[in-house]
Amino acid sequence: MWVYYKEKSLKGEAANGTTKKRLEFSLVKEMQLETKLSEAELELSLKKVLAAVEAKNVDEAKSALSAAYKELDKAVQKVIIKKTPHQEKSRLTLKVNSLAN
Repeated sequence: MWVYYKEKSLKGEAANGTTKKRLEFSLVKEMQLETKLSEAELELSLKKVLAAVEAKNVDEAKSALSAAYKELDKAVQKVIIKKTPHQEKSRLTLKVNSLAN
């Protein structure tokens, strides 16, 4: 099985097993780091919405909400969140809409 990731190919590069294992290990570590960064971006965007709601800033809350929607959709696509993004979107939308009233 050949692993392809970001223009890197193990096919032809690895003459022996140890080099191939090292490359596979580094690719896995790189993917794990990207996942952690995506999780951090998601948490930050959710916190921005909640902070804007607590400050009762409607315009900032709406713009942060659209950014949070984008981050939630990315997280679903990357399988960081599997089951609850629709619930999170609903909760945030209710909080932002309560400010508008």
